[in-house]
Amino acid sequence: GGRRGHRLAVGALTFGASVALGVHARGAGRLHCALAGGAAGCAAALALGLPPGALDRPARAPALALPSVEHLAWAFDASLLPAFGFAALAAVLKANAAVVLAQRADDAAWRRPDAANVRRGVAADALATMFAGAVGATGQNTSIANVGVAQATGATSRAIAVAFAAWLVAIAASPPLAEAFVRMPDAVMGGMLLFAASLIADHGVQIVAASPADLRRAAMAGGRDDATLGLMMLLRDWLIGHIAGTDAGYAAGRAASSTRGARASAHSA
Repeated sequence: GGRRGHRLAVGALTFGASVALGVHARGAGRLHCALAGGAAGCAAALALGLPPGALDRPARAPALALPSVEHLAWAFDASLLPAFGFAALAAVLKANAAVVLAQRADDAAWRRPDAANVRRGVAADALATMFAGAVGATGQNTSIANVGVAQATGATSRAIAVAFAAWLVAIAASPPLAEAFVRMPDAVMGGMLLFAASLIADHGVQIVAASPADLRRAAMAGGRDDATLGLMMLLRDWLIGHIAGTDAGYAAGRAASSTRGARASAHSA
């Protein structure tokens, strides 16, 4: 009970500090509101004795170590194609949304998406994913949360992307530096994610409000959202059944989703 209360307090402190600096601070304080909130949360977690995140690594890691390519190998498994198709569709939709949000964040007079800019953004995201797959790295995708933080802090310059890329190179070559981020307490990450999610929700409402409303637009938006949520739930259930290796796992997942959907419909009604 006490440990749970400590986690809630740390998460609330992280979120509150980020919001307070983002709203009331100016200059560097507003620019680094999310970072300062995370630092405050980490300090509080350390003071309260909350454990850091788990990490599976050797007991002693060198200060500098270039990424290894010994694991590099290529294989093709046709059974993963359905999952890849669903994931690719979700990634495209997410990249599309991230680019539109970035356009909105960088243009006070924004009214509608720049389709050419969206296509270039989605293509760049696809190239990054292909390169990651070729070198055996984690799949890449745009971060809507980062777009929200960028708008909240007013930091939308491309020069920041270059500096951030340099930081990623340094982290990739330094296991202790990477560990400092990976082992961030869960409560701190929860507070930071809540801060980013709040910004994303606000930006989404602004985009919807900036577009003229009519029945056709409402029907298309509602149908699209329902279809996307349905595809995501089917993908999750399929993955559960596929990993379990039995049809029973898939059936159980479908049954659980149907039950939750019926409860949600009854509650909204």
